[in-house]
Amino acid sequence: MNTAKAKFMVTKLVLSGVLRGKGVTWRRVGATNDRLEWVSTSVGDTFVEPNSWIRDLDFGMDGLHLNINRARELGDRHCRVCGIDG
Repeated sequence: MNTAKAKFMVTKLVLSGVLRGKGVTWRRVGATNDRLEWVSTSVGDTFVEPNSWIRDLDFGMDGLHLNINRARELGDRHCRVCGIDG
């Protein structure tokens, strides 16, 4: 993050948290995202927690990737945080 900020000083960096999969507990992903959020905010960047609106049925058949509608919505959320049109 610091390297990117040094190279692109006027760029707004947004760090997205780890998206949990069907077989991963909220606790493990939450602990990881808490640490990522701390790092992000300590260097003055924005952190996005993607799991607050994800349900098990939002994943595709593989249980790893979001279905097309939720993937699109995640992209739209990131665009809103960045202040750009999706």
